Amino acid sequence: MKNITIYTIGIVLAAASFLLDKAALNFFKLINNDFVTALMSVVTVLGSSLAVVILTTLIFMFSKKNRKYLSVLWITLIIGYLLTSLLKTLTARERPESLLIEETGFSFPSGHSVAVFAPFIIIKKHFPKLKLYWIILAAIVLFSRLYLGAHYLSDVIAGALIGYLVGDLVIMASDKLKISKFLKF
Repeated sequence: MKNITIYTIGIVLAAASFLLDKAALNFFKLINNDFVTALMSVVTVLGSSLAVVILTTLIFMFSKKNRKYLSVLWITLIIGYLLTSLLKTLTARERPESLLIEETGFSFPSGHSVAVFAPFIIIKKHFPKLKLYWIILAAIVLFSRLYLGAHYLSDVIAGALIGYLVGDLVIMASDKLKISKFLKF
């Protein structure tokens, strides 16, 4: 029931965010300053797919008890990346014109959003003490993508929802199929 509520709120937010795309872009143009731009340029790197793979892998590697879930983590991240790539190609949405950093490729959904939200369920399940820190990191990464003009609001909201869904589905499938027993590290 809890996930139904999360998905319902996520879908409503994603739908509403399309209406707020232009207003959000204008807001972030207003609060632009050099210090925050430099800071957000660093923060946004933490949400890249590669950085998330490295960070989450390290978290799981340093826990003997949870190391066996690395395969589930990697499957989650790979599916998130592949789904993002497919959706970007299918939607072919151009990025906003107000980019403060160099970006290539299409905008929808935000790959950074998918990358930071896909592992959230597995982190929440196996490292419950880290879940608040991970959500804070994810929120800051999403903010950085908006601030830097790399994405529309709807890109990051939809990306977060997609990432969460991928993580949830992979965890459910791995629990049923006992993936971590077959693919141990």
